[in-house]
Amino acid sequence: MAVKRITVISNQPWTLTNSKQLPNWIAVQPTAGGISPGPDGAIVNVTVSQANTSMDARSVTLTFQLTGDTSKSATVQVTQKGATPSITVSDSNVVFNADGSLA
Repeated sequence: MAVKRITVISNQPWTLTNSKQLPNWIAVQPTAGGISPGPDGAIVNVTVSQANTSMDARSVTLTFQLTGDTSKSATVQVTQKGATPSITVSDSNVVFNADGSLA
């Protein structure tokens, strides 16, 4: 499955506050980090671990929060599109004989 890298830039240690409540179709690593200043910051990998077989999109909000100041947080909305509707049939034309047997 696909992995998206997110950069967390922080002058304080941070944590993903909802890491224990994430749905089973998504994984986030790491879920906490130290001070990560500058343009490089800390790399967080967001992985979608399951195909979405529903026609509906699904989403979750990741909330990153400073551990030293819980009033400061940043969020990332992660959405996985729904499956594309499709339909097929095995035969495009079926012909029977006059007596009802297959031609």
